[in-house]
Amino acid sequence: MNKILTILFAAAVVFSSQATIYYASPDGTAEADCLSENTAGDIYTAVSKAKASGDIVQLAEGPYTITKSINLNVTGTTLQGADERDASKTVLQGPGDTTTSMPAILCNKKGTTYRKVKIRNLTVTGFYRSGKGGAAIEGRDTGSVVSANNIMTAENCIFENNSANFGNNAANNSSTTVFGGTYSNCVFKLNKSKGRGGAGEGGTFIDCYFKENSINSSSGYGGALYSGTALRCVFDGNSARHGGGTSETTADCCVYSNNVSTSSNTGYSGPGAAIYSGTIKNSLIYKNKASNKDGAIVHSANCINCTIVENTIKTKSFGAVYGGTHKNCIIIDNDNDIGGGTFYNTLYAKSESPKATPTLTDCIQTTDAKFNAGAKADLPYYYPRASSPARDAGMDVDWTSASVDLRGKKRISGGKVDLGCYEYQTAGFMIRVK
Repeated sequence: MNKILTILFAAAVVFSSQATIYYASPDGTAEADCLSENTAGDIYTAVSKAKASGDIVQLAEGPYTITKSINLNVTGTTLQGADERDASKTVLQGPGDTTTSMPAILCNKKGTTYRKVKIRNLTVTGFYRSGKGGAAIEGRDTGSVVSANNIMTAENCIFENNSANFGNNAANNSSTTVFGGTYSNCVFKLNKSKGRGGAGEGGTFIDCYFKENSINSSSGYGGALYSGTALRCVFDGNSARHGGGTSETTADCCVYSNNVSTSSNTGYSGPGAAIYSGTIKNSLIYKNKASNKDGAIVHSANCINCTIVENTIKTKSFGAVYGGTHKNCIIIDNDNDIGGGTFYNTLYAKSESPKATPTLTDCIQTTDAKFNAGAKADLPYYYPRASSPARDAGMDVDWTSASVDLRGKKRISGGKVDLGCYEYQTAGFMIRVK
């Protein structure tokens, strides 16, 4: 009998602790109980009812006109859109002007307590921030703006056409689109900022795509990202005065292409059409453009096992890479490959900068890196051929057994690390035991 009561009590505890789903729809009302799709409320009512960890606010398809910030302040709650395969079906629509300043979503921290919340499968568009913080995502701590790091997690979301217009240069009180947080499988497109990070400042970004984000001033930093960490991300067509793609960011296994450094008022390109400062590993940096005088593609950054190719610079003053320390890189087929800086075990063709003389240690100068270049359709274009001088030519940089190249293949294959973002994979062997 006692065992039966114990089992029944345990079951009751489990049942009572199960999450509740609250439903919202674009035409929902404030009077609804939000407990079913047929009794869905408006988005603010549904969010206000989610008061326990694990509760979910489920949004039906459609546009939601947001007139005040959505406040997620209960640890463990989730705000999610209708379709996990298509975030564009559920839209949080901001005012779409530059007079109404408010973040789309506020997530709260209280003292040392991080109230961890999540959003999924949403499009956030048309929001504007004129003060410090984020137009789309912003953290708060008893009314003060803080980073959303350790608070907000976003999955499979689209952040598009948001803007921020506060701060300049590298001011510590600038505004951006998302201010901190962790983002996976998200798209950031056509967002703008005045000071730092057209799409985001700080935070962690995994498997994200950044397209045509920008700094809309002559002296900003990071067209897509300022600071933070990026893993397996693509930066395509972003622009800024300092770091068209990223500035002060730590990136691993990323691709930078078509990014641009914008001009100053005197017509000079900014430092780093793709990257300004930061640490970049196992990444491909190609076809970026410093279109005006004295620009570089990678400026003052530290690159490890990167392939930097086919980038355009208008003059040879700085080279595609200028400043910083670079190890195990391939820098070739640029208008001018190397400017000033320190280079170890790097393959390059040209160093013709009148501005500075690079320091070269155990480097390879050649006009042919012997890339795959389409010879094998199943391999990337910039993958090394078997005869490439980049093979086994790298220096030890404390790779671990878990380290991988841009394809996700093991970083050391054949005894020594290769140069560039791709590791040539040697054939293994099999021991047959009878």
